[in-house]
Amino acid sequence: MLSHLGRGSFSVVALAVNRESNKRFAVKTYTKIDEMDDYKFDNIYREINHLNQLSHENIVNLFHVVKDKRKLLLIMEDGGKLSLAGLLRKNNTLSEGKVKNIFKQILEGISHCHDHKICHRDIKLENILINGNGHVRLIDFGFSSKCGEKLKSYCGTPPYMAP
Repeated sequence: MLSHLGRGSFSVVALAVNRESNKRFAVKTYTKIDEMDDYKFDNIYREINHLNQLSHENIVNLFHVVKDKRKLLLIMEDGGKLSLAGLLRKNNTLSEGKVKNIFKQILEGISHCHDHKICHRDIKLENILINGNGHVRLIDFGFSSKCGEKLKSYCGTPPYMAP
């Protein structure tokens, strides 16, 4: 592991590099999985299942899952270190052209999810990564669900929820 990329509610994401190919990966690590309740465990496996169904340039790719008694590792494509929230904090404003390009890529990723009957359910600035070339990747499918599936609970980040 080279550096810390982020932290989720139940996981830590770090940058890793394959020594042979020099290819970079994001490794999302869930610890103490043997102590997790069924709800958290279901979210993790839903994320894995849904990412395995999706293959799109604007959605992070899941390459491999490694599990032992205490940890679960998701080996994913490195989508960049900067989220849309971080980009806005860094630049304060963006040009209309840049915003249109970012918005178009977000919509293309979401559209691909919907084409596969998957709803992300936690779209927010922190779950949209932008690399140095301005390429967008949607991340964090832990709250995702199948469209039409009867949902028993609400989810998401309170500041982003509709009133």
